[in-house]
Amino acid sequence: MTEFDPRIREASRFQRWLGRVFPERQIMVRTDSHVKVISLTSFRQLSALSVFVLFFGWMTYSSVVVFWLDEILAAKEAGIADTRNEYKGILAELGVYRSVVGAIRETLDTPVEGEDTGARAALASADPARAAAAPGAASGTLQRAEQRELLTQLAYIEHGLGELSDARNILTDLEKQQVEVRQVLMERDLVKAENRELQGRVVAHEERIQELEMGQLRLVERFAEITRTRISAIETALGGTGVDLPVLMRKQKEELLKSVGQGGPFIPLDVLEVDHPDFPDASSRLQDAIETWGTIVALTERIPLTDPLHNQTYRITSPFGVRSDPFNGLAARHEGVDMGAPRGTPIAATAPGKVVYAGWRGRYGRVVDVDHGVGLLTRYAHMDAITVQMGQKLEKGDVIGTVGSTGRSTGPHLHYEIRVNGRPRNPQIFMKAGKDVFEG
Repeated sequence: MTEFDPRIREASRFQRWLGRVFPERQIMVRTDSHVKVISLTSFRQLSALSVFVLFFGWMTYSSVVVFWLDEILAAKEAGIADTRNEYKGILAELGVYRSVVGAIRETLDTPVEGEDTGARAALASADPARAAAAPGAASGTLQRAEQRELLTQLAYIEHGLGELSDARNILTDLEKQQVEVRQVLMERDLVKAENRELQGRVVAHEERIQELEMGQLRLVERFAEITRTRISAIETALGGTGVDLPVLMRKQKEELLKSVGQGGPFIPLDVLEVDHPDFPDASSRLQDAIETWGTIVALTERIPLTDPLHNQTYRITSPFGVRSDPFNGLAARHEGVDMGAPRGTPIAATAPGKVVYAGWRGRYGRVVDVDHGVGLLTRYAHMDAITVQMGQKLEKGDVIGTVGSTGRSTGPHLHYEIRVNGRPRNPQIFMKAGKDVFEG
């Protein structure tokens, strides 16, 4: 839909915007002998673009997630290694504490050498001053002080052992981290698998696109080949008529430009481009062939290639060229072809044109001349009745009159002539070429 399309008046603002951004495109697909044109509407193009953006975004997201998971995994593994080293250090410190505690307990359980506990007790009850001055008293006091110090150290060590119980929590955290690492590994493997699958689909889509591009190229080349073959067949068929086909085609183009009004802004044809180095040349050749084909087809519509008694019963009673005159028997030049048919048989124009003469003309009797342009003129003589007027425009197949025997004639028949730039040509060659062109 373009801004010059009448349907744009009925479209909403969004549809107009969509038509400008995503104009309608067409793809030609050939299967066997059939050609199918696939229209890519604006909505389909928008949908395809959305799918592609989502597809590309998901691939980008997957790649980022894989990279991000690898970073997380590396950080987790480093944390696990640090935790393990810390745990090993705590276990070593715990072994040291245990050995120290064992040594202290062993020291506390050993009796003080030379100490008489019963005698020292009796002496202390009888004479405390003497007991304090007795030998060994100072040593006992020292041993008790050491015991209290050892007990204090023991309590401190036991407190430290209690703090070392936090190692269990560290171990628990380590196990949780290992579980998280396993989950991260599973997620990473899943994302990598999805990424590989997406990459495979991308490769498959790229191969499919290449196949479509090659198919489009082959289709364009095939169309160009078929068009050139058809043009060659028409040129061969018309070659026997004696017409100067290149000159007629040039005149056809010139008259078309003069007779048909054309104009408007230049809007380039927006077709689906194929990323193939040979496509531009193939497309250009096809475009030239189509242009030539259009000109030559338009020209064949203007050349009198049918017979004026089409689908009627008739026979050729006198061919084109040299003949024996039907009245005096002498050799004469016959510039047309006589087609014998019953009186009143309708006569049709053999190509579109304009009536430049309609009336009586001496030995021709009643005659109609039709100018077809590009130097072509047909003449219909010895008519019984004329049904057209001077200046009337005709289409191929329009009835211009009926078969008769007026003028210099021996019986009911149609004298039919074809003139190219004023020179007579054999109408039978034109009629045979018409069968080859329209029925071939």
